Amino acid sequence: HDKLNKVLDKQKDFFKKAEPFPHLVIDNFLNEKDAKIISDVFPSDNSINWNIHGSGPNADRKNFRGIKLQCSDENEFPDEIKRLMNEFNSQGFLYFLQKLTDVEYIFGDPYYNGCGLHSTGRGGRLMIHADVNRYPYPSLADQYLNCILYVSENWKDHWGGELELWDKNVKKCIKSIEPKFNRLVIFRTNRNAFHGHPLPIECPDEARRNSLATYF
Repeated sequence: HDKLNKVLDKQKDFFKKAEPFPHLVIDNFLNEKDAKIISDVFPSDNSINWNIHGSGPNADRKNFRGIKLQCSDENEFPDEIKRLMNEFNSQGFLYFLQKLTDVEYIFGDPYYNGCGLHSTGRGGRLMIHADVNRYPYPSLADQYLNCILYVSENWKDHWGGELELWDKNVKKCIKSIEPKFNRLVIFRTNRNAFHGHPLPIECPDEARRNSLATYF
């Protein structure tokens, strides 16, 4: 919490003014020991009951063999990851988001609808898109923020998988964010917040781009 307060002191203005839409990158989010534990216990592609997702609509109609996996069932989460996900929905983290955005009331989704654990292998990609409202009761709330923590400890820059933030006309990538280990990315979501990682990942077959995602 002390670290989050320091982030607010130094980067709150950057979040609001960031282009193409409000976002913030926090490196070394967890202490080194805890970050390594999360990486070590992250489930493999065949160790839990994953949901299988595609890459989204492909304008070039190419088939990519990399598969995006997603799990929202906290009963499948290792205990260490379950505790961390609970922290993302905690009072302290919600107060941090409230102060960062100047939004009076922000709350998480303990159902992890569409978020939770994400894992993408070689050849995988996610086409540029704007999120739909994933809150389980959309008449009550809008999806407002995404938080993504990258947890692949030995991810190499040349493997790709950068999160790209595009302009509202989907003509140009404005910001490219590498999925570095222990990096937290927070960004505003609405109908103009276009993002994704559209280039196929070029990691070895045994490696995967793993992340924890929470929506607010």
